[in-house]
Amino acid sequence: MIFVNMDLDSKYQTNEKVRLDFSKTLVTVDNDPITLVEVQPDGGDWIAIANPAKQSGWVLDWQYTIAQSVDINIKFNGVQVTPSKTIEIVTPETDMLYSTDADLFALEPDITKWLPTGRSTWSYVHRKAQDKIIFELNKSRIYNMDGTPLLKSQILDKDEVKEWSVYLVLSLIFKGISNQVDDVFEAKAKYYESKAKEAKEYCFNVLRVDANKDAVTDVNEVYSFRSSVMVR
Repeated sequence: MIFVNMDLDSKYQTNEKVRLDFSKTLVTVDNDPITLVEVQPDGGDWIAIANPAKQSGWVLDWQYTIAQSVDINIKFNGVQVTPSKTIEIVTPETDMLYSTDADLFALEPDITKWLPTGRSTWSYVHRKAQDKIIFELNKSRIYNMDGTPLLKSQILDKDEVKEWSVYLVLSLIFKGISNQVDDVFEAKAKYYESKAKEAKEYCFNVLRVDANKDAVTDVNEVYSFRSSVMVR
């Protein structure tokens, strides 16, 4: 029997390298030897893996040029195996990330050399940072006027959260590549984490959100989170 395991994110951007990785697929000992592995990356043609005898090579690098929802399918020895995997391809405009790789270069010019195998951008970390920012805003009870949680699209000016996002991304990257206590990567991770906290505090003083969902900046949608003392 064959139990397909696909090492994939759920979302990628257009024109971004996507590694379709099936190397963790479980093939039981009673199964016939695998002589042909074919992948259908976009609902069209089936593409044969060059060296199917080596399971670590059951990968196909691909790129999508238009936004779409894609089913990834695979066949072993000519037989399609379920389940398939659905991924979402989005444009950078739809993704609305608060920072990009270009924003990292001013602080870490060689940051791309630390990209994991099969990755061409750090977009997945920018997306994680975006999720953390929205989580922090909602945790601070920065809701919409109707009481619903804030969405990523309701930050009216991405520049107001860009610095926060950049430092978050760098702290997450260096945490991920640190492999021992007190190494240079851990030191960098701690430094950028502290900078992210400073940027968050600044952001809370200038942040504007579309709290009534009309896509217009109103006076009552400019939040101030500075602490003050009231003496009676």
